[in-house]
Amino acid sequence: MKRATQARYLGLVAVACFFFTSAHADTVYVSNFPAGHSPTHQYIEELDSSGQGSVFPAGISSPTGLAFDSSGDLYASDNSNNAIVKFDTSGNESVFASSVGRPTDLAFDGNGNLYALAGGGIEKFDSSGNETNIALNIGFNDSGIACDRNGNVYVCNSLFGTISKYDSSGNQSLLDR
Repeated sequence: MKRATQARYLGLVAVACFFFTSAHADTVYVSNFPAGHSPTHQYIEELDSSGQGSVFPAGISSPTGLAFDSSGDLYASDNSNNAIVKFDTSGNESVFASSVGRPTDLAFDGNGNLYALAGGGIEKFDSSGNETNIALNIGFNDSGIACDRNGNVYVCNSLFGTISKYDSSGNQSLLDR
């Protein structure tokens, strides 16, 4: 990677890779926060296998988390607008969930449920957008979320350098390092 390219991504917020269809083969989507700009200047960039990028889509503000469902639709947490936005494989935009308390990151489980770090807690959405609170008041320093095949949700806390595991009932345990 060239030095100029590295500088361009100093404000990198999230990365989502997509390998489901030939139309988007070897494409990486990046939520980018350019250094020296306010959060309203964030955007999603689509990078092809040669590293060439283009803004995708031009209209969204503050996309802080990205995730793909099994159909290849891209979901972005729109932190400034308290929403989760869905982009189908043709690039059409729709609001998947609104009134989501400042979502910061997203992850899908093996059953197609979308998990969001939002409002200091973990929210779970089924494929229709119905919301369930998994864990409340876990803190606002959580910066990443992931799911395993057993239904557990993992959340990393950037302030304390910890990873918490939440089972399907919302019970928390800290992982040892």
